[in-house]
Amino acid sequence: MRRVRTHRLHGGTLGLIVGWVLLASCRVTAPPPSLEPVVRDALYFILVDRYQNGDPSNDGSTQPLDPTGWHGGDLAGVEAHLDDLTDLGIGTVWLSPITASRQAPLDSWGAFHGYWVRDHHTLEPRFGTEEEARQLAEAMHERGLQLLLDTVWNHVGYGSPLTQTHPDWFHQRGDIEDWNDPVEVESHDVHGLPDLDQGNPEVRAYLETSTAAWIDRMGADGLRIDAVRHLPSSFLRAMSEQLRNQHGDNFALLGEHFEGDPYQLATRRQTDGLTSIFDFPMHYAMAKVFCQDASVGTLASVLSDDRAYEAPSVTTRWLEKRVTFLDNHDTPRIASVCGGDLDRVARALAFQLTTRGTPSLYMGTEQGMLGEEDPDNRADMVFGPHPLRTLIEGLLAMRGHSKALREGRGRLEHLSDDVLVYSRITEGEAALIAINQGDAPRAIKRPQDFPRTTKLQGQVIGTGPLLDPGPVIRTAPGHSVSVWVFQGDTHEVLRQMNEMRAT
Repeated sequence: MRRVRTHRLHGGTLGLIVGWVLLASCRVTAPPPSLEPVVRDALYFILVDRYQNGDPSNDGSTQPLDPTGWHGGDLAGVEAHLDDLTDLGIGTVWLSPITASRQAPLDSWGAFHGYWVRDHHTLEPRFGTEEEARQLAEAMHERGLQLLLDTVWNHVGYGSPLTQTHPDWFHQRGDIEDWNDPVEVESHDVHGLPDLDQGNPEVRAYLETSTAAWIDRMGADGLRIDAVRHLPSSFLRAMSEQLRNQHGDNFALLGEHFEGDPYQLATRRQTDGLTSIFDFPMHYAMAKVFCQDASVGTLASVLSDDRAYEAPSVTTRWLEKRVTFLDNHDTPRIASVCGGDLDRVARALAFQLTTRGTPSLYMGTEQGMLGEEDPDNRADMVFGPHPLRTLIEGLLAMRGHSKALREGRGRLEHLSDDVLVYSRITEGEAALIAINQGDAPRAIKRPQDFPRTTKLQGQVIGTGPLLDPGPVIRTAPGHSVSVWVFQGDTHEVLRQMNEMRAT
Protein backbone atom coordinates (compact mmCIF):
# COMPACT_ATOMS: atom_id res chain seq x y z
CA MET A 1 0.00 0.00 0.00
CA ARG A 2 1.39 3.38 -0.98
CA ARG A 3 1.63 6.21 1.45
CA VAL A 4 -0.47 9.20 0.43
CA ARG A 5 1.12 12.61 0.70
CA THR A 6 -1.01 15.70 1.06
CA HIS A 7 -0.25 19.04 -0.51
CA ARG A 8 -1.58 22.55 -0.67
CA LEU A 9 -2.43 24.44 -3.83
CA HIS A 10 -4.02 27.84 -4.24
CA GLY A 11 -5.98 28.90 -7.31
CA GLY A 12 -6.95 32.32 -8.63
CA THR A 13 -9.80 33.91 -10.56
CA LEU A 14 -11.00 33.69 -14.13
CA GLY A 15 -14.39 35.39 -14.10
CA LEU A 16 -16.81 32.60 -13.27
CA ILE A 17 -14.47 29.97 -14.62
CA VAL A 18 -11.88 29.24 -11.94
CA GLY A 19 -11.98 29.75 -8.20
CA TRP A 20 -9.93 28.78 -5.19
CA VAL A 21 -8.62 25.24 -5.05
CA LEU A 22 -7.38 23.53 -1.89
CA LEU A 23 -5.41 20.29 -2.01
CA ALA A 24 -4.57 19.86 1.66
CA SER A 25 -7.91 18.20 2.41
CA CYS A 26 -8.38 16.88 -1.15
CA ARG A 27 -11.60 18.81 -1.60
CA VAL A 28 -12.50 21.66 -3.92
CA THR A 29 -13.77 24.79 -2.19
CA ALA A 30 -15.10 26.42 -5.37
CA PRO A 31 -17.52 25.04 -7.96
CA PRO A 32 -16.13 23.58 -11.18
CA PRO A 33 -15.99 25.79 -14.27
CA SER A 34 -19.43 27.18 -15.16
CA LEU A 35 -18.50 28.07 -18.74
CA GLU A 36 -17.72 25.50 -21.39
CA PRO A 37 -14.76 26.17 -23.67
CA VAL A 38 -15.59 27.49 -27.11
CA VAL A 39 -12.87 25.28 -28.60
CA ARG A 40 -11.65 21.95 -27.24
CA ASP A 41 -8.20 21.17 -28.63
CA ALA A 42 -6.55 19.03 -25.93
CA LEU A 43 -5.72 15.34 -26.49
CA TYR A 44 -6.32 12.67 -23.87
CA PHE A 45 -4.41 9.38 -24.06
CA ILE A 46 -6.11 6.20 -22.83
CA LEU A 47 -4.26 2.95 -22.21
CA VAL A 48 -7.32 0.82 -22.88
CA ASP A 49 -6.60 -2.20 -20.64
CA ARG A 50 -5.92 0.05 -17.62
CA TYR A 51 -8.80 2.50 -18.01
CA GLN A 52 -12.14 0.91 -17.11
CA ASN A 53 -13.65 -2.58 -17.25
CA GLY A 54 -17.00 -1.87 -18.86
CA ASP A 55 -17.83 -5.47 -19.85
CA PRO A 56 -16.42 -8.29 -17.67
CA SER A 57 -17.67 -10.90 -20.15
CA ASN A 58 -14.73 -10.22 -22.49
CA ASP A 59 -12.02 -10.31 -19.82
CA GLY A 60 -10.51 -13.69 -20.57
CA SER A 61 -7.87 -14.53 -17.98
CA THR A 62 -7.24 -11.29 -16.09
CA GLN A 63 -4.84 -10.72 -13.22
CA PRO A 64 -5.82 -7.36 -11.73
CA LEU A 65 -3.32 -7.67 -8.89
CA ASP A 66 -0.41 -8.38 -11.24
CA PRO A 67 1.10 -5.06 -12.41
CA THR A 68 2.26 -6.76 -15.63
CA GLY A 69 -0.96 -8.67 -16.32
CA TRP A 70 -4.17 -7.88 -18.17
CA HIS A 71 -6.64 -6.00 -15.97
CA GLY A 72 -9.84 -6.03 -18.05
CA GLY A 73 -10.16 -2.51 -19.44
CA ASP A 74 -12.10 -2.36 -22.69
CA LEU A 75 -13.88 -0.18 -25.24
CA ALA A 76 -17.12 -0.27 -23.26
CA GLY A 77 -15.22 1.21 -20.34
CA VAL A 78 -13.94 4.04 -22.52
CA GLU A 79 -17.44 4.81 -23.77
CA ALA A 80 -18.77 4.94 -20.21
CA HIS A 81 -16.52 7.93 -19.44
CA LEU A 82 -16.83 10.02 -22.60
CA ASP A 83 -18.95 12.62 -20.83
CA ASP A 84 -16.25 12.92 -18.16
CA LEU A 85 -13.75 13.72 -20.91
CA THR A 86 -15.92 16.37 -22.55
CA ASP A 87 -16.54 17.90 -19.12
CA LEU A 88 -12.77 18.04 -18.63
CA GLY A 89 -12.47 20.01 -21.87
CA ILE A 90 -10.94 17.30 -24.07
CA GLY A 91 -11.24 17.53 -27.85
CA THR A 92 -9.48 14.36 -29.02
CA VAL A 93 -9.29 10.85 -27.56
CA TRP A 94 -6.14 8.91 -28.41
CA LEU A 95 -6.52 5.17 -27.84
CA SER A 96 -3.60 2.79 -27.34
CA PRO A 97 -3.46 0.03 -30.01
CA ILE A 98 -6.65 -2.03 -30.10
CA THR A 99 -5.43 -4.63 -32.60
CA ALA A 100 -5.00 -8.28 -31.62
CA SER A 101 -2.02 -8.51 -29.29
CA ARG A 102 0.30 -11.03 -27.70
CA GLN A 103 -1.40 -12.34 -24.57
CA ALA A 104 1.40 -13.68 -22.38
CA PRO A 105 4.07 -11.57 -20.68
CA LEU A 106 7.72 -11.90 -21.65
CA ASP A 107 9.84 -12.42 -18.56
CA SER A 108 8.80 -9.51 -16.31
CA TRP A 109 7.27 -7.42 -19.13
CA GLY A 110 3.52 -7.43 -19.72
CA ALA A 111 1.70 -7.50 -23.07
CA PHE A 112 -1.43 -5.57 -22.02
CA HIS A 113 -0.36 -2.27 -23.63
CA GLY A 114 -1.15 -3.44 -27.16
CA TYR A 115 2.14 -2.59 -28.86
CA TRP A 116 3.10 -6.26 -29.29
CA VAL A 117 0.80 -6.79 -32.27
CA ARG A 118 -0.20 -10.27 -33.40
CA ASP A 119 -2.42 -9.28 -36.32
CA HIS A 120 -2.88 -5.73 -37.59
CA HIS A 121 -6.28 -6.53 -39.13
CA THR A 122 -8.04 -7.99 -36.08
CA LEU A 123 -9.58 -6.35 -33.00
CA GLU A 124 -8.18 -7.50 -29.67
CA PRO A 125 -11.05 -9.68 -28.29
CA ARG A 126 -10.38 -8.57 -24.71
CA PHE A 127 -11.38 -5.05 -25.74
CA GLY A 128 -14.77 -5.94 -27.17
CA THR A 129 -16.52 -6.63 -30.45
CA GLU A 130 -16.50 -4.96 -33.85
CA GLU A 131 -19.93 -3.52 -33.06
CA GLU A 132 -18.67 -2.05 -29.79
CA ALA A 133 -15.75 -0.45 -31.64
CA ARG A 134 -18.11 1.21 -34.11
CA GLN A 135 -20.45 2.22 -31.29
CA LEU A 136 -17.59 3.86 -29.39
CA ALA A 137 -16.50 5.84 -32.44
CA GLU A 138 -20.07 7.00 -33.06
CA ALA A 139 -20.45 8.04 -29.41
CA MET A 140 -17.25 10.08 -29.65
CA HIS A 141 -18.30 11.87 -32.80
CA GLU A 142 -21.76 12.59 -31.39
CA ARG A 143 -20.01 14.50 -28.59
CA GLY A 144 -17.74 16.35 -30.97
CA LEU A 145 -14.67 14.33 -29.99
CA GLN A 146 -11.98 13.47 -32.53
CA LEU A 147 -10.63 9.91 -32.56
CA LEU A 148 -6.92 9.19 -32.85
CA LEU A 149 -5.96 5.53 -33.34
CA ASP A 150 -2.52 4.25 -32.34
CA THR A 151 -0.82 2.37 -35.16
CA VAL A 152 2.28 0.17 -35.06
CA TRP A 153 4.02 -0.06 -38.43
CA ASN A 154 7.56 -0.86 -37.29
CA HIS A 155 7.25 -4.35 -35.82
CA VAL A 156 5.05 -7.18 -34.60
CA GLY A 157 4.92 -8.73 -31.17
CA TYR A 158 7.10 -11.54 -29.89
CA GLY A 159 5.79 -14.83 -31.28
CA SER A 160 3.46 -13.30 -33.86
CA PRO A 161 2.27 -15.95 -36.39
CA LEU A 162 3.46 -13.62 -39.15
CA THR A 163 7.07 -14.48 -38.35
CA GLN A 164 6.27 -18.10 -39.32
CA THR A 165 3.88 -17.57 -42.24
CA HIS A 166 5.86 -14.70 -43.80
CA PRO A 167 9.48 -14.87 -42.59
CA ASP A 168 10.56 -12.89 -45.65
CA TRP A 169 8.63 -9.88 -44.33
CA PHE A 170 11.24 -9.29 -41.62
CA HIS A 171 14.80 -7.97 -41.64
CA GLN A 172 16.06 -10.67 -39.25
CA ARG A 173 19.29 -8.81 -38.44
CA GLY A 174 19.18 -9.06 -34.66
CA ASP A 175 18.85 -6.33 -32.04
CA ILE A 176 20.03 -2.75 -32.43
CA GLU A 177 23.45 -2.50 -30.84
CA ASP A 178 24.56 0.92 -32.05
CA TRP A 179 21.67 3.32 -31.51
CA ASN A 180 23.56 6.04 -33.38
CA ASP A 181 23.79 3.94 -36.55
CA PRO A 182 20.84 4.97 -38.80
CA VAL A 183 20.94 1.67 -40.66
CA GLU A 184 20.65 -0.38 -37.48
CA VAL A 185 17.97 1.93 -36.08
CA GLU A 186 15.74 1.29 -39.11
CA SER A 187 16.52 -2.35 -39.94
CA HIS A 188 17.32 -4.11 -36.65
CA ASP A 189 15.02 -5.27 -33.88
CA VAL A 190 14.02 -2.97 -31.01
CA HIS A 191 14.61 -5.13 -27.92
CA GLY A 192 13.89 -8.31 -29.87
CA LEU A 193 10.62 -7.20 -31.49
CA PRO A 194 10.56 -8.68 -35.05
CA ASP A 195 11.29 -5.73 -37.36
CA LEU A 196 9.09 -5.45 -40.46
CA ASP A 197 10.77 -4.65 -43.78
CA GLN A 198 8.70 -1.74 -45.09
CA GLY A 199 10.69 -1.88 -48.33
CA ASN A 200 9.00 -5.17 -49.16
CA PRO A 201 5.90 -4.43 -51.34
CA GLU A 202 3.93 -7.18 -49.58
CA VAL A 203 4.64 -5.63 -46.17
CA ARG A 204 3.60 -2.19 -47.36
CA ALA A 205 0.38 -3.60 -48.86
CA TYR A 206 -0.36 -5.41 -45.58
CA LEU A 207 0.10 -2.22 -43.56
CA GLU A 208 -1.87 -0.13 -46.07
CA THR A 209 -4.89 -2.43 -46.12
CA SER A 210 -5.01 -2.99 -42.36
CA THR A 211 -4.71 0.75 -41.66
CA ALA A 212 -7.39 1.61 -44.21
CA ALA A 213 -9.71 -0.99 -42.71
CA TRP A 214 -9.41 0.49 -39.22
CA ILE A 215 -10.00 4.03 -40.45
CA ASP A 216 -13.11 2.89 -42.31
CA ARG A 217 -14.42 0.80 -39.39
CA MET A 218 -14.27 3.59 -36.86
CA GLY A 219 -14.20 6.76 -38.94
CA ALA A 220 -10.91 7.73 -37.31
CA ASP A 221 -9.86 11.36 -37.61
CA GLY A 222 -6.17 10.60 -37.46
CA LEU A 223 -3.38 8.27 -36.40
CA ARG A 224 -0.71 8.33 -33.75
CA ILE A 225 2.29 6.62 -35.37
CA ASP A 226 4.47 4.60 -33.04
CA ALA A 227 8.29 4.52 -33.20
CA VAL A 228 8.82 6.97 -36.07
CA ARG A 229 12.57 6.89 -35.44
CA HIS A 230 12.69 3.26 -36.59
CA LEU A 231 10.69 3.75 -39.81
CA PRO A 232 12.20 4.79 -43.17
CA SER A 233 11.25 8.33 -44.16
CA SER A 234 10.48 7.17 -47.70
CA PHE A 235 7.89 4.72 -46.38
CA LEU A 236 6.34 7.25 -44.00
CA ARG A 237 6.07 9.92 -46.65
CA ALA A 238 4.40 7.55 -49.09
CA MET A 239 1.91 6.41 -46.43
CA SER A 240 1.25 10.01 -45.37
CA GLU A 241 0.55 11.15 -48.93
CA GLN A 242 -1.72 8.19 -49.57
CA LEU A 243 -3.72 8.77 -46.39
CA ARG A 244 -4.15 12.48 -47.12
CA ASN A 245 -5.27 11.70 -50.66
CA GLN A 246 -7.85 9.28 -49.30
CA HIS A 247 -9.05 11.23 -46.25
CA GLY A 248 -8.18 14.87 -46.91
CA ASP A 249 -5.57 17.27 -45.56
CA ASN A 250 -7.41 17.49 -42.24
CA PHE A 251 -6.55 13.86 -41.45
CA ALA A 252 -3.97 14.01 -38.64
CA LEU A 253 -0.72 12.06 -38.56
CA LEU A 254 0.99 12.45 -35.19
CA GLY A 255 4.46 10.96 -34.98
CA GLU A 256 6.30 9.71 -31.91
CA HIS A 257 10.03 10.33 -32.22
CA PHE A 258 12.15 10.28 -29.04
CA GLU A 259 14.42 13.21 -29.85
CA GLY A 260 15.44 16.24 -27.80
CA ASP A 261 16.66 18.38 -30.71
CA PRO A 262 13.83 20.58 -32.06
CA TYR A 263 15.54 20.98 -35.45
CA GLN A 264 15.80 17.23 -35.93
CA LEU A 265 12.15 16.83 -34.95
CA ALA A 266 11.03 19.59 -37.29
CA THR A 267 13.07 18.12 -40.15
CA ARG A 268 11.70 14.64 -39.56
CA ARG A 269 8.14 15.92 -39.43
CA GLN A 270 8.59 17.67 -42.77
CA THR A 271 10.43 14.89 -44.60
CA ASP A 272 7.98 12.25 -43.34
CA GLY A 273 4.94 14.30 -44.35
CA LEU A 274 3.55 14.24 -40.80
CA THR A 275 1.06 16.86 -39.67
CA SER A 276 2.31 16.84 -36.06
CA ILE A 277 5.05 15.50 -33.83
CA PHE A 278 5.44 15.11 -30.06
CA ASP A 279 7.41 17.95 -28.51
CA PHE A 280 10.06 16.04 -26.56
CA PRO A 281 12.27 19.12 -26.05
CA MET A 282 9.41 20.87 -24.25
CA HIS A 283 8.66 17.68 -22.29
CA TYR A 284 12.19 17.55 -20.92
CA ALA A 285 12.28 21.31 -20.25
CA MET A 286 9.01 21.36 -18.28
CA ALA A 287 10.15 18.47 -16.07
CA LYS A 288 13.51 20.12 -15.39
CA VAL A 289 12.08 23.55 -14.56
CA PHE A 290 8.97 22.69 -12.57
CA CYS A 291 10.15 19.48 -10.89
CA GLN A 292 13.91 19.93 -10.61
CA ASP A 293 14.26 23.72 -10.24
CA ALA A 294 16.25 24.25 -13.43
CA SER A 295 16.57 27.83 -14.69
CA VAL A 296 13.52 29.20 -16.50
CA GLY A 297 15.92 29.91 -19.33
CA THR A 298 15.50 26.21 -20.17
CA LEU A 299 11.90 26.95 -21.14
CA ALA A 300 12.85 30.15 -22.93
CA SER A 301 15.28 28.22 -25.09
CA VAL A 302 12.59 25.78 -26.19
CA LEU A 303 10.05 28.56 -26.74
CA SER A 304 12.48 30.14 -29.20
CA ASP A 305 12.47 27.10 -31.51
CA ASP A 306 9.53 28.34 -33.62
CA ARG A 307 11.90 29.11 -36.48
CA ALA A 308 12.68 25.40 -36.76
CA TYR A 309 9.06 24.81 -37.80
CA GLU A 310 8.72 27.65 -40.30
CA ALA A 311 9.33 25.46 -43.35
CA PRO A 312 6.10 24.72 -45.26
CA SER A 313 4.42 21.47 -44.32
CA VAL A 314 0.96 19.95 -44.15
CA THR A 315 -1.12 21.03 -41.14
CA THR A 316 -4.59 20.25 -39.86
CA ARG A 317 -7.25 22.54 -38.46
CA TRP A 318 -7.43 20.67 -35.15
CA LEU A 319 -3.89 19.55 -34.33
CA GLU A 320 -0.88 21.86 -34.08
CA LYS A 321 2.57 21.06 -35.49
CA ARG A 322 3.82 20.23 -32.00
CA VAL A 323 2.00 18.26 -29.30
CA THR A 324 3.13 18.99 -25.76
CA PHE A 325 2.99 16.45 -22.94
CA LEU A 326 4.14 16.15 -19.34
CA ASP A 327 4.01 12.36 -19.21
CA ASN A 328 2.74 9.25 -20.95
CA HIS A 329 2.99 5.45 -20.74
CA ASP A 330 6.66 5.52 -21.83
CA THR A 331 7.84 8.12 -19.29
CA PRO A 332 7.57 8.46 -15.51
CA ARG A 333 4.39 10.17 -14.38
CA ILE A 334 4.86 13.88 -13.79
CA ALA A 335 3.70 13.57 -10.16
CA SER A 336 6.54 11.13 -9.52
CA VAL A 337 9.07 13.28 -11.38
CA CYS A 338 8.01 16.13 -9.09
CA GLY A 339 8.52 13.93 -6.02
CA GLY A 340 4.80 13.76 -5.28
CA ASP A 341 4.58 17.55 -4.92
CA LEU A 342 1.27 18.43 -6.56
CA ASP A 343 1.98 22.17 -6.28
CA ARG A 344 4.76 21.63 -8.81
CA VAL A 345 2.49 19.50 -11.00
CA ALA A 346 -0.13 22.25 -10.96
CA ARG A 347 2.38 24.86 -12.14
CA ALA A 348 3.62 22.55 -14.86
CA LEU A 349 0.04 22.03 -16.05
CA ALA A 350 -0.61 25.77 -15.96
CA PHE A 351 2.34 26.31 -18.26
CA GLN A 352 1.62 23.38 -20.58
CA LEU A 353 -2.05 24.25 -21.08
CA THR A 354 -1.33 27.88 -21.92
CA THR A 355 1.77 27.51 -24.11
CA ARG A 356 2.08 26.95 -27.87
CA GLY A 357 1.23 23.61 -29.44
CA THR A 358 -1.61 21.19 -28.77
CA PRO A 359 -1.58 19.82 -25.21
CA SER A 360 -1.81 16.07 -24.61
CA LEU A 361 -2.81 14.63 -21.23
CA TYR A 362 -2.19 11.09 -20.03
CA MET A 363 -5.05 9.37 -18.22
CA GLY A 364 -4.58 9.79 -14.47
CA THR A 365 -2.54 12.97 -14.56
CA GLU A 366 -5.71 14.79 -13.52
CA GLN A 367 -5.89 12.44 -10.52
CA GLY A 368 -2.32 13.03 -9.35
CA MET A 369 -1.42 9.40 -10.05
CA LEU A 370 2.14 8.29 -9.28
CA GLY A 371 4.37 5.86 -11.15
CA GLU A 372 8.01 5.83 -12.16
CA GLU A 373 8.86 3.21 -14.78
CA ASP A 374 6.84 0.47 -16.51
CA PRO A 375 4.62 -1.01 -15.12
CA ASP A 376 4.11 1.52 -12.29
CA ASN A 377 3.42 4.32 -14.77
CA ARG A 378 0.73 2.13 -16.37
CA ALA A 379 -1.43 1.48 -13.31
CA ASP A 380 -5.22 1.30 -13.37
CA MET A 381 -7.06 4.57 -13.83
CA VAL A 382 -8.57 6.19 -10.75
CA PHE A 383 -11.86 8.06 -11.10
CA GLY A 384 -13.52 10.66 -8.93
CA PRO A 385 -13.21 14.33 -8.01
CA HIS A 386 -9.70 15.68 -7.57
CA PRO A 387 -8.31 19.22 -7.28
CA LEU A 388 -6.00 18.71 -10.26
CA ARG A 389 -8.98 17.71 -12.37
CA THR A 390 -10.79 20.91 -11.43
CA LEU A 391 -7.66 22.88 -12.17
CA ILE A 392 -7.36 21.33 -15.64
CA GLU A 393 -11.03 22.02 -16.33
CA GLY A 394 -10.45 25.68 -15.56
CA LEU A 395 -7.26 25.93 -17.58
CA LEU A 396 -8.81 24.22 -20.62
CA ALA A 397 -11.88 26.44 -20.32
CA MET A 398 -9.61 29.48 -20.29
CA ARG A 399 -7.69 28.10 -23.27
CA GLY A 400 -10.93 27.29 -25.09
CA HIS A 401 -12.13 30.88 -24.73
CA SER A 402 -8.82 32.46 -25.77
CA LYS A 403 -7.56 32.39 -29.33
CA ALA A 404 -4.28 33.91 -28.11
CA LEU A 405 -3.65 30.95 -25.80
CA ARG A 406 -4.39 28.49 -28.60
CA GLU A 407 -2.89 30.17 -31.63
CA GLY A 408 -1.00 33.31 -30.56
CA ARG A 409 2.52 33.89 -31.83
CA GLY A 410 4.97 33.91 -28.94
CA ARG A 411 7.36 36.68 -27.97
CA LEU A 412 9.80 36.87 -25.07
CA GLU A 413 9.09 39.86 -22.81
CA HIS A 414 11.53 39.27 -19.96
CA LEU A 415 14.04 36.67 -18.80
CA SER A 416 16.08 36.57 -15.61
CA ASP A 417 17.42 33.80 -13.40
CA ASP A 418 14.05 32.93 -11.93
CA VAL A 419 11.44 34.86 -13.93
CA LEU A 420 10.21 34.27 -17.47
CA VAL A 421 7.55 36.48 -19.01
CA TYR A 422 6.34 35.92 -22.55
CA SER A 423 3.34 36.97 -24.58
CA ARG A 424 1.15 35.28 -27.16
CA ILE A 425 -0.56 37.62 -29.59
CA THR A 426 -3.24 37.16 -32.21
CA GLU A 427 -5.90 39.30 -33.86
CA GLY A 428 -7.69 41.33 -31.18
CA GLU A 429 -6.22 39.47 -28.25
CA ALA A 430 -3.00 39.01 -26.32
CA ALA A 431 -2.01 36.70 -23.48
CA LEU A 432 0.76 37.29 -20.97
CA ILE A 433 2.28 34.34 -19.08
CA ALA A 434 4.64 34.95 -16.16
CA ILE A 435 6.61 32.16 -14.49
CA ASN A 436 8.12 33.10 -11.15
CA GLN A 437 10.45 30.44 -9.76
CA GLY A 438 11.85 32.77 -7.12
CA ASP A 439 10.64 33.61 -3.62
CA ALA A 440 9.74 37.28 -4.17
CA PRO A 441 6.94 38.82 -6.24
CA ARG A 442 7.80 40.56 -9.50
CA ALA A 443 6.00 43.48 -11.10
CA ILE A 444 5.10 43.94 -14.76
CA LYS A 445 4.42 47.50 -15.91
CA ARG A 446 1.02 48.20 -17.35
CA PRO A 447 -0.02 51.34 -19.25
CA GLN A 448 -2.14 53.87 -17.31
CA ASP A 449 -4.47 54.42 -20.28
CA PHE A 450 -5.63 50.82 -20.58
CA PRO A 451 -8.89 51.07 -22.62
CA ARG A 452 -12.03 50.66 -20.58
CA THR A 453 -13.51 48.44 -23.26
CA THR A 454 -10.68 45.95 -22.90
CA LYS A 455 -11.47 42.84 -20.90
CA LEU A 456 -8.92 41.31 -18.58
CA GLN A 457 -9.06 37.72 -17.41
CA GLY A 458 -6.43 36.13 -15.25
CA GLN A 459 -5.36 33.17 -13.18
CA VAL A 460 -2.48 32.37 -10.89
CA ILE A 461 -1.26 28.92 -9.98
CA GLY A 462 0.93 29.02 -6.90
CA THR A 463 1.22 31.11 -3.77
CA GLY A 464 -1.29 33.91 -3.33
CA PRO A 465 -4.02 35.34 -5.56
CA LEU A 466 -3.67 37.17 -8.85
CA LEU A 467 -3.80 40.87 -7.97
CA ASP A 468 -6.40 43.08 -9.59
CA PRO A 469 -5.09 44.97 -12.62
CA GLY A 470 -3.81 48.44 -11.87
CA PRO A 471 -0.83 50.55 -12.89
CA VAL A 472 1.34 47.54 -12.04
CA ILE A 473 0.45 43.87 -12.44
CA ARG A 474 2.30 41.73 -9.92
CA THR A 475 3.09 38.06 -10.15
CA ALA A 476 2.38 35.87 -7.16
CA PRO A 477 5.18 35.96 -4.56
CA GLY A 478 6.98 32.75 -5.24
CA HIS A 479 6.92 29.59 -7.35
CA SER A 480 3.93 30.55 -9.43
CA VAL A 481 2.58 30.73 -12.96
CA SER A 482 0.35 33.73 -13.70
CA VAL A 483 -1.73 34.05 -16.85
CA TRP A 484 -3.58 37.10 -18.14
CA VAL A 485 -5.66 37.47 -21.32
CA PHE A 486 -6.23 40.92 -22.78
CA GLN A 487 -8.92 41.49 -25.36
CA GLY A 488 -9.37 44.65 -27.41
CA ASP A 489 -8.22 46.52 -30.49
CA THR A 490 -5.26 44.70 -32.05
CA HIS A 491 -3.04 47.77 -32.41
CA GLU A 492 -3.82 48.90 -28.88
CA VAL A 493 -3.07 45.44 -27.49
CA LEU A 494 0.25 45.35 -29.33
CA ARG A 495 1.15 48.80 -28.07
CA GLN A 496 0.35 47.80 -24.51
CA MET A 497 2.33 44.59 -24.75
CA ASN A 498 5.32 46.52 -26.06
CA GLU A 499 5.23 48.71 -22.95
CA MET A 500 5.12 45.78 -20.53
CA ARG A 501 8.44 44.75 -19.11
CA ALA A 502 9.35 42.97 -15.90
CA THR A 503 10.89 45.33 -13.35
